[in-house]
Amino acid sequence: MVNAIDTTAGTGVSQIYPNVFINNTGLTPTGDSTISPVTVMLNAVSAGTGQPLGNSISITVEAGQTATVD
Repeated sequence: MVNAIDTTAGTGVSQIYPNVFINNTGLTPTGDSTISPVTVMLNAVSAGTGQPLGNSISITVEAGQTATVD
């Protein structure tokens, strides 16, 4: 599950304040349980140009855990 909030739509607001959480429920797409960690690669893309921004981030999340992305 990934959630992100883009606050640029507000009047006079020029920054994005992301709140991103990655949750590894420990379940496969078919509902079977797994104890394996997952590795997620995050990339930022400009909403204005569609071009990549910054560097990619790799995060490993253990089953049943949540990672916060700052």
